[in-house]
Amino acid sequence: MHEDARPRTCAGCGSVTADLKRCTCLKVSYCGKRCQADEWPRHKAACKAAAKSREGRVLEGRVTGAKRAADTAADAKGLKALESAKDIESLVAVMRRHVQSASVQQRACTDLARRTNNSLKNVSRAIIAGAMEAVVAVIRGHAKNEAVQVMACAALANMCCANVGTMSQVCAAGAFDAVVEAMRSQLGSVPVHEQACLALYNLGNSEHKNLAADAGAAEAVVAALSRHTESETAQAGALGALRNLSSGTQIFRTRAAKAGAIVALVAAMQSHNGSVNVQMQACGVLWNMTSGNAEIAIFAGTVGAIEAVAAAMRRFAANLRVQIHACAALRHLGNGNAANRVRKENAGARIAVAAAMLMHAGSTELRDQALMITSLFES
Repeated sequence: MHEDARPRTCAGCGSVTADLKRCTCLKVSYCGKRCQADEWPRHKAACKAAAKSREGRVLEGRVTGAKRAADTAADAKGLKALESAKDIESLVAVMRRHVQSASVQQRACTDLARRTNNSLKNVSRAIIAGAMEAVVAVIRGHAKNEAVQVMACAALANMCCANVGTMSQVCAAGAFDAVVEAMRSQLGSVPVHEQACLALYNLGNSEHKNLAADAGAAEAVVAALSRHTESETAQAGALGALRNLSSGTQIFRTRAAKAGAIVALVAAMQSHNGSVNVQMQACGVLWNMTSGNAEIAIFAGTVGAIEAVAAAMRRFAANLRVQIHACAALRHLGNGNAANRVRKENAGARIAVAAAMLMHAGSTELRDQALMITSLFES
């Protein structure tokens, strides 16, 4: 038994005193050996169970310590291998050998993102070497590690460039699903969502964008747009992804609308009315989503989309891209919709369009969009 100076109750006779000794299980105390011996038949099972549990914890601690040491050694080996990886093929080989190491995968994805940045040649080499599959595995294998997810999405975004020769392989490797998984696993991370939306923006330039709806990209991007309202870059990135993915894909538009894209979009325009990128991307989303969809156009009119677009035209009158996207959005917002045409008049859209035509008289694209709006005003 072990000495214990604190007042306790003897588990045998019930006396209360500071002069007690604890049993080796540390669960009960006795005033002497006689009480301990008398109580032993009743305490025996609990005592042995407690001792076994304690031994298990000690063993578990030793195993955990050994595993930690082994992991540290493996990490060091993997990081050293990365230092000597002179080409993309060697880099991908290291990623495959050290799939469990978060530090190795983070470093590898960082290096891969650097090597593939603005280099179609390196993108092609990386995809042929199996880098896309390796990065997808990283996203799925280290879902809770924000730093790993950020760099994995950055590398994936670079490899999702508009290179016709590689996009089929990129999509076949599960790029859409991996990006959406990263966004879902890191709901509160602005950096992850920024890189993921950039990847979706690039993927939206491909003929395989129809895969986005099945992967849940519409819901994931709208969730990012609704959650990260204070970040201008996150808002612009999410809107850019929505704009590209909603172009020519009615299924994606419908799912995005049901997820709340229009309300979130208008809120972004109002919160970041000084951001030219947010305004241009938002007008582009409205252009795509209301094209041929009267239901979405009518709803957009009821939540302030027309007023937001007109305000963007006035604020960024000198920016040709904003004016073109805004005119296209206004055209589709009012086509065949009397209520929205009234809203455009009240919001000053007619004056804004006329001003745009004067300021950008040399732009055929703007003139064409503006003339179609003018005919709607007069119809």
